[in-house]
Amino acid sequence: MSLVTLVELRPRRPADGGEEVLRFCHNARERADFLGQQWRPGVVALPETETDLGFDGRNFGQGAVPQVGRLRLAHEGRNWPALVWKNAAGTLRTAPLPDRGDPADAAFGPPQPFRVEAIEVERGEAVLTLIDSGRELTRPVINRLFGTTGVPLLDGADTIDLRGRPVPVGQGRLLSVPGYLVDRANNIWLFLGNPATSQQGFYDGGQPYANGVARVSLAALQANTPADGTVDWCLDAAGLVLARPWTRPNYPFTADLSTATVRAADIAALLVSARTSLAFAPGTVAAFNALYPAECGLYVDDERTVATALDQLVAGLGGYWRLTSLGQIALGRLAHAAPVLTLSEADLVSIERRGTVMPTRRRAVGWARNNRVHGEGEIAAAVLAGMDGTSVAELLIWRRSATPPGTPSGGSFDFGTGVLTPPTGWSASIPATDGNPAYASRGQASISGPTGVATPSWAAPTRAIEDGAPGATGPQGPQGPQGVPGQHGTSVAEVNVYRRASSQPATPSGGSFDFSTATLTAPSGWSVSIPSGSDPVWVSRGVAVTNTPGGSDVPDWSTPARAFEDGSAVDAIFRRATSQPATPSPSSGVPSGWYSSIADVPSGAGTIWTSFGTRASPALDWVWETPVRIEGIDGATGPQGPQGPQGVPGQHGTSVAEVNVYRRASSQPATPSGGSFDFSTATLTAPSGWSVSIPSGSDPVWVSRGVAVTNTPGGSDVPDWSTPARAFEDGSAVDAIFRRATSQPATPSPSSGVPSGWYSSIADVPSGAGTIWTSFGTRASPALDWVWETPVRIEGIDGATGPQGPQGPQGPTGPTGATGVSTRIIFRRSGTQPSTPSPSSGVPSGWYGTTGDVPSSADPMWASTGERPSGGSDYSWGVPVRHEAITAANTGDWRYLTESVSGEMTFTLQPGESRIARGMGLYPSPVSPGSVRVQIEYGEVGGGWTTSNGASAPFNVGEPGTPLHSVTITNSTGAQRPYRVRGTLIIESGDPGTRDANVSVLAV
Repeated sequence: MSLVTLVELRPRRPADGGEEVLRFCHNARERADFLGQQWRPGVVALPETETDLGFDGRNFGQGAVPQVGRLRLAHEGRNWPALVWKNAAGTLRTAPLPDRGDPADAAFGPPQPFRVEAIEVERGEAVLTLIDSGRELTRPVINRLFGTTGVPLLDGADTIDLRGRPVPVGQGRLLSVPGYLVDRANNIWLFLGNPATSQQGFYDGGQPYANGVARVSLAALQANTPADGTVDWCLDAAGLVLARPWTRPNYPFTADLSTATVRAADIAALLVSARTSLAFAPGTVAAFNALYPAECGLYVDDERTVATALDQLVAGLGGYWRLTSLGQIALGRLAHAAPVLTLSEADLVSIERRGTVMPTRRRAVGWARNNRVHGEGEIAAAVLAGMDGTSVAELLIWRRSATPPGTPSGGSFDFGTGVLTPPTGWSASIPATDGNPAYASRGQASISGPTGVATPSWAAPTRAIEDGAPGATGPQGPQGPQGVPGQHGTSVAEVNVYRRASSQPATPSGGSFDFSTATLTAPSGWSVSIPSGSDPVWVSRGVAVTNTPGGSDVPDWSTPARAFEDGSAVDAIFRRATSQPATPSPSSGVPSGWYSSIADVPSGAGTIWTSFGTRASPALDWVWETPVRIEGIDGATGPQGPQGPQGVPGQHGTSVAEVNVYRRASSQPATPSGGSFDFSTATLTAPSGWSVSIPSGSDPVWVSRGVAVTNTPGGSDVPDWSTPARAFEDGSAVDAIFRRATSQPATPSPSSGVPSGWYSSIADVPSGAGTIWTSFGTRASPALDWVWETPVRIEGIDGATGPQGPQGPQGPTGPTGATGVSTRIIFRRSGTQPSTPSPSSGVPSGWYGTTGDVPSSADPMWASTGERPSGGSDYSWGVPVRHEAITAANTGDWRYLTESVSGEMTFTLQPGESRIARGMGLYPSPVSPGSVRVQIEYGEVGGGWTTSNGASAPFNVGEPGTPLHSVTITNSTGAQRPYRVRGTLIIESGDPGTRDANVSVLAV
């Protein structure tokens, strides 16, 4: 297959060290512009690399490293040898050549990196010798030799016989690791030049030692003598594994060790990262671990290279490794079901079979890895031991215990089946970790002949394994290739819809939520806001989800829950009449001829009468009662009777006064009691803790309405007070002040009112020298001072008259200077941020020039500042900013309350802003008497929780329990803060029975 090849080279300039970029194209037909760059012809011959997958009769897959290649370019007389080519970077990418024309840019594969070793110019050609990144794999695994390590223990006189030999290293499960005597005076032996995590035993010619004490350092090993028959050890003596037996071993001293990394692919990755800058292809390590999850080990005590170690580690498992064209290492398994195995690679030119290995018949035998070379005497002894026809089994059993267990006895070994039955309390495999050390006991069973069952003899247990401390964090590995772009995240929106109905409506369906505009379209029959009407209000909560940025979704709706319903009410009306008026007909408001306040009743003939009205809900009419007289009348003078005593005067009438008292509190206060109203002076004395007028402060204002009644002219009465209702709460505010000055005034200090020398209205500023300046002030609540900003000039100044000209005719008077930039502020009310007004010469439609002109409503006030340039006619208006704080209100978010903590609700509060969290529970059918309460926890997101407990609500059989509690959460800081709240129903005593899930809620 013909290919179009693009070659890019980046040698460096000797003068400044910068890169000189050279681009060449090979085999293109018509053009030389690819990938947005120009590529010159001139490639004489492309490099060819060769990869051998060898088979030595045992292992398949060794030596998978591409070889060195040579690239030939037309020299064209250029002074290329003057550039620095050593280690210069290069890339090569190819695309299939189509039947006609040249390939498209998208057809080219990823760039394949390489490096330049040298350049030679011969016969008009520049010959570049290329090396690939696989050259790093020819480095030796071990880079430390005895005598040159800088570690006195490894370079001292005791290791003179080891000088120049590699310091052994190992990873994984390592059996029969040989020891090197490195400290003769203290009988200390080296096993590994890297840390280990555990040891499974130390042996003198195969005979196990008893475990001694695990020491923390070389100094501790040298300072402490092991007990008789034991070995002390240190698994990380400054990066070395050391051991000290109680006396000099008679035979080869070996150990069974484990490190933290025990799987083949993980060991390969650790090996490559430690000695090269190469990386593994994404996912290849995890995939190979899945194919070969068993523990294995790699022990190196010679000068083998990284590539050879990879051969030993990977090919021995029936796998292979190779260096890809992208300079990454890939792992795989050589396995196929058919007689034919197909190998493929990008840009493959040819595959050549260089040899054939005859089939081999195998026989499986038991084995264990042995990292020590046995002497001829040991091998001969092993052979002689089996010549008498006796079957011998070396066995190992395990047990976890906090203290050393006694020597086991019993158990059996079946030579026919190879099944070991361990003694009671022991197991044939290592028990699962339970925090205690694992003890091992070696046993030997023997029997005459090949089959039969024997009882083993067991040695004293030795502590083999115990949980060690976590190893130190390894060095930072090389940075991996950039990952592919992640998928779009999931956008989730929680929304509410509302509906009025006399009974619970069906679960809604349909509607949509547009994530690009954050717009909710409610299902049919439902509303995004609370609809008007008199039926109870039901709410359904929906969740919309999309993975498409700016997409939309049909929410999943919850079963509707009743949010609230309008309650009943009582009122009184008044009128003056000379006789009892007729009972007013039911009406939606105050009937004609009647008044809602006794103070509004006009004077005239007759006395004042009142009628009390009730209505079950705002949707129904007031039903009025028979009027009763509440003002007394003087008795008429009787006709002149016969001489006799004068008649008694008539009784005094009843005086009634409706009065209000006020109180600031963070939550609803108790109903007031006490106080008095003096009818002779019309003076109200408020109950303790309450005020006749609105008190100062920053908490919400609560009002209680009272009615005082007396039959004594000029008497007094203690009013009957209503349950307090929240009237309003103060919010933050913005204001502006003005003054005239010839230069910029100093910024006013914080103040409770208008600072001295300033005016609250621009109209109050007196005339005089200078221009008018303004300063904007903000305060989070009326309890705090105004904080004023740096003054800015809002009135232009006239230009100065030019200087007197030279002698000559009188020149004309100079023109008046241009008017400076003019600034003004406009206001309006809106539930949400209004759009920026369009440029205008005056106040835009819907906006007002002063705050006093803005109509009152429940919405907050917004302000926009406009500027008009010199000589201009229109003001350019700024983005509206909120002029008033939004009254803290219910956000509409809610969670069901249970006996376990509810899910969290989060919201953001501006400085001084508040939210009220209300919790309610309902246990309609208690089983036994007791009490229950609502617990509410709140606090800033990321901070601690503040717990607020409600009053205990008693319950009894036939008497439901209805715990209630509310708490006001206020942002008392000077900046916007995120808050969170959650709730729990706490059963204090008794059995309240089953909770009504639909009514037990926490709402914000």
